[in-house]
Amino acid sequence: MRVIGVGNVLLKDEGIGVRVAEYIKEKRLLPPEIDVVDGGTGGIQLISIIKDADCLIIIDAVKGGGRPGNIYRFTIDDIPVNIAQKTSLHELGLQEVFALLDLSEGKRPETVIIIGIEPGEVAYGMDLSPELKAVVPKAAGVVVDEVKKIFKIKKGRNFPT
Repeated sequence: MRVIGVGNVLLKDEGIGVRVAEYIKEKRLLPPEIDVVDGGTGGIQLISIIKDADCLIIIDAVKGGGRPGNIYRFTIDDIPVNIAQKTSLHELGLQEVFALLDLSEGKRPETVIIIGIEPGEVAYGMDLSPELKAVVPKAAGVVVDEVKKIFKIKKGRNFPT
């Protein structure tokens, strides 16, 4: 199982996924058998991180039209495929990354959950907005709850402590 926080930490709230992953690692909220990874700005480099993971949770900033700090949960199938002309491989969306993974020799994870957090400020700067800074522990708790559910359903056992 792998948990990946993605986003650009140079653009304030755009980096929320990375910040939540850092918090999970710092507080040791998940057992060492679960990889918690900084996926950076995503793109094609995610293929090597995703490849061969049986279950995957991705944490990212998601503009869902709600208030800053709202937390959303959805699956990879909920993301529309929107392949437009790209100017960089870093612009690949999650659906495109998974399509490339299907074409490569890697195995697609059987479970993919996305935890999205509504950003407030997306501007140059390394600090999260106050609204998002306050929601980091709650978002981390949502991720831990998802891991617990996956363990119970997929692994047939309780979450390791």
